[in-house]
Amino acid sequence: MANFRVALAVGVVLTALLVGCSSTPLEIGGPSAKPRGPSAAPNASGSVRYLALGDSVTSGEGVLADQSYPHRLAALWRDSGCDVELSNVAVTGYKSADVVSDELPAAATFKPTLATLMVGGNDVANGVGVEEYRGNVRTILRGLTDAGATVVTISQQFWDRTPVGEGYGTREELTAKRTEFDAVLIAEGRAVGATHVDLRQVFEEQAEKQMWLDDELHPTAAAYDEWAAALVKAVADPCEK
Repeated sequence: MANFRVALAVGVVLTALLVGCSSTPLEIGGPSAKPRGPSAAPNASGSVRYLALGDSVTSGEGVLADQSYPHRLAALWRDSGCDVELSNVAVTGYKSADVVSDELPAAATFKPTLATLMVGGNDVANGVGVEEYRGNVRTILRGLTDAGATVVTISQQFWDRTPVGEGYGTREELTAKRTEFDAVLIAEGRAVGATHVDLRQVFEEQAEKQMWLDDELHPTAAAYDEWAAALVKAVADPCEK
């Protein structure tokens, strides 16, 4: 892929948090990497203002900007006649603390009516404690709801099932940690009235089909299409009154 950049979605260094893992550090976005940062759809007059927050699997690392799942989701809504303005502020390698400091301020300026949050892989990979993660997620969710957004949370993609992830711990260890952090995201979301979309079956099927890029970590454009198709079915049409 001509625009391919190796930058892992799940953290900068996978630490001793994972028992029995490789002694070689797992680095995300090395010195030569150019992480994808904020991007926005051209429609600037949408009645629905959709803000997408997260890390590389939201920014669409390794695929074209309009192939990321937020762009595909917004396109599906537009196809149904819904006027949507998208701001995708996700950045490769970001942990929940980075979302608080660098992405959440967009809620005040963009004033979203709808927001999606998918974050946690980089926290797990960098050894962030679950209570620190909880505090960050709580801040993000409250900030979004205070801004007037309807919030949708999405669990972590099965990065631990990729060839890269599997080299840094057993499937059981990685799945347990991912599940623990996902449970926090779900619980904190419920506390503010957020909708959680369970894509685990989609992620499982994609892992079985090995739907990742040549970096053996990030999802393919076709995988993001499936995410968007599942989300558009699970999330109420934002244009319906």
